[in-house]
Amino acid sequence: MAKVEIFPSDIDLALVTFQPERRSCNYPALKKGSSDNLKKGSSIYISGFPIRDGRLVSQFVRGDVSGLDKLARGYGVAYQALTVGGMSGAPVADVKGEVVAVHGMSDVEVVKNFVSLQGSLSESQRSTFQQAVERVETAVQRWTFSWDIPIKINDIPLVSAKGVDYTKLRNLLAEGKWTEADFETYRVMEKLAGRESEEWLRAEDVENFSCQDLGTIDKLWVEYSNGKFGYCVQKQIY
Repeated sequence: MAKVEIFPSDIDLALVTFQPERRSCNYPALKKGSSDNLKKGSSIYISGFPIRDGRLVSQFVRGDVSGLDKLARGYGVAYQALTVGGMSGAPVADVKGEVVAVHGMSDVEVVKNFVSLQGSLSESQRSTFQQAVERVETAVQRWTFSWDIPIKINDIPLVSAKGVDYTKLRNLLAEGKWTEADFETYRVMEKLAGRESEEWLRAEDVENFSCQDLGTIDKLWVEYSNGKFGYCVQKQIY
């Protein structure tokens, strides 16, 4: 059985979770790391299976991080590596063998896909975009510079002791829709207390909230607001 999780529309990523049909699997899972540990010059490794002559061909290439930025659609790590079409979605591992990003596109694809978004890019993003344009137009190692999506996008586990799904809340916060996220937070709190039909909470409901769930909600708000919102932030203010 597989579960597909779609990220916000402005992030070019989806997460598919599945269990192998057999108890034993020939492909052990890689451990998840964090892109926060990457810096310019860091070595990374990409494994993929592009199609050649009608069949999948295994490729394992080494690269070096050349830049860290924030482009549109979630891209944020640039590197020099000989990647080709068909390797999109491949894991990007660090020297410890931990997955720190998901391979996305080359400079050529950056230019092709982001040209219509120039008006909404920040000054730093436009500079990075223009550099990609220049490398493509001058044909300097056209397929060398690639971009990926940092793995830290999904660092916060959406755990719940009450079986509450926090995907919608996470997506609203990731998109910066604070008002909608505030309403969604109250909705999930009603569900935690079993008060969805009443649509309001009592003092005893608040006192009996699951600590695990409160922790999940707090971490999501703190993470996506850059420390501006969250229960722990409110506590400090009080």
